[in-house]
Amino acid sequence: MLRNAILNVAIGSVDENVRHMFMQFIDQFTPLHMAVLNLMNNPAANEKVKQRVQNLMAGRLREIVDVAVPELRDQKELADVIVADLENMKLTNGAGLSVTMTGNGMLAQRTTLLGRSLLQFIADPENGRVPS
Repeated sequence: MLRNAILNVAIGSVDENVRHMFMQFIDQFTPLHMAVLNLMNNPAANEKVKQRVQNLMAGRLREIVDVAVPELRDQKELADVIVADLENMKLTNGAGLSVTMTGNGMLAQRTTLLGRSLLQFIADPENGRVPS
């Protein structure tokens, strides 16, 4: 994440205040935070998530986190802390893991503009992929 951020700073034009805030996020957040943020940005891009949601009438976001980020499968409290951190920093919006919603609702983007900007900031400048 840090390598990509440094490269993106060198080739891009990120406001100094935003850049400073993003560097603090990189220092504060774990790779699991970024994995959840990336998932919330586009749940439908994850094949395992699409398969899980395909036949559901309703479910909870926890189900897609469990499928997409297996390290959190048996770590309910840790997953809740990660999502709360992302919500508190205004990187996601409406990403509560226990809320029941339709299958289509589970696939909706839940990142804010700031969250999407952070993902771009840490993405590989050559291929646009967020490190996992």
